[in-house]
Amino acid sequence: MAAPARRSWRSAPSTRRRGCFNIFLTVFFATLAFAFLEPYFFIGYLISIALFGLFQAVFMANAGGAWDNAKKIVEVDLKEKGTPLARRDRRR
Repeated sequence: MAAPARRSWRSAPSTRRRGCFNIFLTVFFATLAFAFLEPYFFIGYLISIALFGLFQAVFMANAGGAWDNAKKIVEVDLKEKGTPLARRDRRR
């Protein structure tokens, strides 16, 4: 069971690279088309990408903080209280 999975995993990177390159080409040429079609479309496109990147960065930062807080609750507070979760962790 593990051998076929390993073989398929080894062959996957080249497929992924090709897929990423195709996506890059699509975005790149779409951006060029926007620039030649109408300059205002291109400016709007660049502004929307900047805003999307800003919001994505903020949301990812908040998610990381929430993950750290939840991890602390599980690792520290629940172990101190002796909850079933903490007891299960001791058996390992």
